[in-house]
Amino acid sequence: MGVGISSPIVQRVFVDANILYSKTQRDWLYAFYQAGPLFQLYSTEDVFAETIAHIRDNRPELSGGQITGIRQQIQEITQVITDYDCVKAGKTFVGADPGDLHVHAAAVEGRCDYLLSNDRKLYAQLNEDELDALPYTVFTADDFFCLAAEASAIILDRALTSQLNYWSGKMMDNSPRQCDLLRQASCPLFAALVERAMMRKAGVSPLEIDRQHPLGPEYSLDMRSGSVQYLQQISDEISEY
Repeated sequence: MGVGISSPIVQRVFVDANILYSKTQRDWLYAFYQAGPLFQLYSTEDVFAETIAHIRDNRPELSGGQITGIRQQIQEITQVITDYDCVKAGKTFVGADPGDLHVHAAAVEGRCDYLLSNDRKLYAQLNEDELDALPYTVFTADDFFCLAAEASAIILDRALTSQLNYWSGKMMDNSPRQCDLLRQASCPLFAALVERAMMRKAGVSPLEIDRQHPLGPEYSLDMRSGSVQYLQQISDEISEY
């Protein structure tokens, strides 16, 4: 895309069910959304229904109130695209699974810049030129969270503070819990950024953090070259911003 997530223009992001299904990924979307105006999330009733159905199938013990709470959280952070022409969109859909046509149709109708999905098979058959020709850029949760973190250390700080406050009454030690949850949710690269930020909150100097946990080539050149300056923007506060 021509502009990145750090652009003054708020980016439009369509969220697929496989993202909303994961509590960890859903909670971090919520935290980033509350922390600052980096992006606007979009989805559909189709995606909501698919998300809740999968949660119910895999968590039969959840109460009706818990399911309602999950749906309310999703609705709070997303704008609903109510109508989209799947027949028309089918002419431009090149995904591997016809069952994902409705996702493509809604993302196009919503003029979304990004499609947020963990389905790596969706466009796996496309080459780089074909991927570039898509009307949106496809990101996994891990890639997207890293992009959001890179866009603003202050917003990552706010999102992390929100998460720490949420978990403070649930766990005695937040640090390994946060990072472990992210790794379990297939977000290892973002987990490493969170680990570095948590060390900074614990009072470790940016230079020492960078020495112990240097960023590898998986991260952008800008992120690696400015990693110490980035950490200097992370506060040692854990109270709400």
